[in-house]
Amino acid sequence: MRKFLPLILLLLPACGGGGGSSQVTYQISGKFSASNVKGLEVCIAQTENCVTTQDDGSFSLSSTTPTPTLEFFLKGENSRLKLGSYRISENGETITPFKLSDEPAVGDALARIIHALNNDPSSESTNIDLSKVNVEELTVDGSPVALEEAPSLKELLENDKNFTLKFSYDSQEYELSYDSSKGELSLSDGSNNRIVTYKKWLVLIYINGDNNLEDAIKYDFNELNSVTYPPQVKVVTLIDYLTSHEGAIYATSELTGKLELVRETPEPDMGDPETLKNFVEEFYHKFPAQKVALILWNHGDGWRSTQSSRAASSDEWNGDILYMYELKGALEDLQENGVKIDLIGFDECLMGGLEVLVDIKDYAEAFVVSEKTEPGWGWDYELVMKKLLENLDTDAYGFGKMIVDAYREAYGNYIDSNTLAVFKKEEVETLLSAVNELANALDGNNYSLFQEARSEALDLEIDVYPMPDYVDLYSLAEKLSEKGLSLPALDTIKTTIANAYSALINTNLKGLYIYFPETENNYSTCYSYQSPAPCSPYGGETVNDYYNPFAAVSSWDEMLETYFSLVGSN
Repeated sequence: MRKFLPLILLLLPACGGGGGSSQVTYQISGKFSASNVKGLEVCIAQTENCVTTQDDGSFSLSSTTPTPTLEFFLKGENSRLKLGSYRISENGETITPFKLSDEPAVGDALARIIHALNNDPSSESTNIDLSKVNVEELTVDGSPVALEEAPSLKELLENDKNFTLKFSYDSQEYELSYDSSKGELSLSDGSNNRIVTYKKWLVLIYINGDNNLEDAIKYDFNELNSVTYPPQVKVVTLIDYLTSHEGAIYATSELTGKLELVRETPEPDMGDPETLKNFVEEFYHKFPAQKVALILWNHGDGWRSTQSSRAASSDEWNGDILYMYELKGALEDLQENGVKIDLIGFDECLMGGLEVLVDIKDYAEAFVVSEKTEPGWGWDYELVMKKLLENLDTDAYGFGKMIVDAYREAYGNYIDSNTLAVFKKEEVETLLSAVNELANALDGNNYSLFQEARSEALDLEIDVYPMPDYVDLYSLAEKLSEKGLSLPALDTIKTTIANAYSALINTNLKGLYIYFPETENNYSTCYSYQSPAPCSPYGGETVNDYYNPFAAVSSWDEMLETYFSLVGSN
């Protein structure tokens, strides 16, 4: 039980003779924080008992109750505008915008508003001075509203109202607009219009455990939840289980810093690109952030071959597979709808193929992939997130390097071999150009060099799960050079892969493969499909609109067909 001791005891004389009365007052202190917030007016609810927050956001005032409701106001032209209210639960409490509403998105919007009022749309400042702010005009759903009659900004946000604030900061005029349909705040100084963000990172994790990986979910969930997240980082997971025919969405709480259930969902089809798009779009707009990471968690196999039993996302209950062309299409649709993803990571086996990177290269700045299989429990999310929290201002490539470092730390002493690498968009484009140059170099005079190099190069058959159709791209380039093929593209391939940031544990693989079956019998003609048509990339299943996006932009599929025709005819 909390005890509150009266600091001031006032004995007031009774009027007209005998008897007496007493009144207890409490000195209430606290701090308002969304960074240090100076100049915010703090009042005991429905009174004129008010103070203004100091440089560090602190305040102190007297109250007749130890847990008063406090109201917070912004200075206005001829009146003031209410930000929101909060009943303090203990003396000295730190109050954040997220405590003013039960809806996290509202708290996030209030935090953005506070920073926008100081011309800080990226929320980079650690000190906010609202004493320099003067709110001049409020328009709600297109109609002007007097400040003294206006609902609080918290109420406007909770009721999905569109509104515009005209204000001055340090004598400069600004306009702040809220679009309720997108949850978007934009700040204009008359010439530039900028989107306002508060969160540094939004990490969206698409966890498909509707298969034999279900038991691994609890390990990674517990790792994620072993970290306490500040409001600047939002982690949201969509989880699909095998034994329960419903899914669940969890998000980190700005109050507790832990993952909490947002809602249970009907059985999600994690092989349907619409499921992925809906998940990303909803929380991208609900929790806008400066940087966004999308992590896919499942089995993986990059480009699908008929010998394979894995997919970018395989949902057993729905019998559906998320093919690479579907993933590419989903990312393209998201981009066209204004969603900007900075980092795409695959906590999955065998996604470290050039085909995968090329398919998604236009939809992020950095990509984390494993050339080999991963251990069943995948990434160590406790290590990953702790590294992120130590440097929230990192960029996409920096976050990717943290994931690779955490992988190295987790499996550096592991008896089996493992790989993980992060590639920049520019590196992928360089490799695509070099591979096209290599593909176009094949002819009837040198095909035997390709054949010898392919037979000697490292492939993924070295693993406990043989994947001989995939050849290590660095090793192939190295063997072609040794066989006497003189081509600048070979040096480009080797240098680019060697310089990629990677964890190569107990292996001679270099972190990236390309599809190159040893025999024509193992070659799937689906690989050459450049436009949608019926094909069977996965066993006997026929996909009516299947195609390989990589084939549409590379010459590798033509090279393979020419190669097999030359080898077969000689």
